[in-house]
Amino acid sequence: MTPTLRRASRKEEVDNPPSAPEPSPSTQNDFSPFVWQKLNDLDRRFADFCEKYGRSEAAIEANTHAIEKLDAKLDSSIEKLDVKLDHVVEKLSGVTHKIYAASVVLAILLAIGAFVVNKAWDVAATHLVEISKAAVSQKDK
Repeated sequence: MTPTLRRASRKEEVDNPPSAPEPSPSTQNDFSPFVWQKLNDLDRRFADFCEKYGRSEAAIEANTHAIEKLDAKLDSSIEKLDVKLDHVVEKLSGVTHKIYAASVVLAILLAIGAFVVNKAWDVAATHLVEISKAAVSQKDK
């Protein structure tokens, strides 16, 4: 067969598909095998769906349970951290009070020290003036 002849025969097959055989009078209205086949297919698909749905539901339940356990652990951890944070806040408050008290004590000690140094300087200056006057007077003699 030549290529043009093959193309022509294919074109005739596409344009004129083979016709379905004519149903015999006994099978003309008998759709029961077709219906049973479709029902069986539907039943199989429904069983597959139920199996997948059941597996998915079990996985969702397992994940929900795991999330609830993690949530409980997080809640207990948060409570422990809150207790520790309260303890740290108390310590920090105590430290700040001690720092304030130490700064007040330091300021008082510095004031007292300045007063003592001032009086000591006055006394020392007076003695130095007397000593220098005595030294000058001994030198003049």
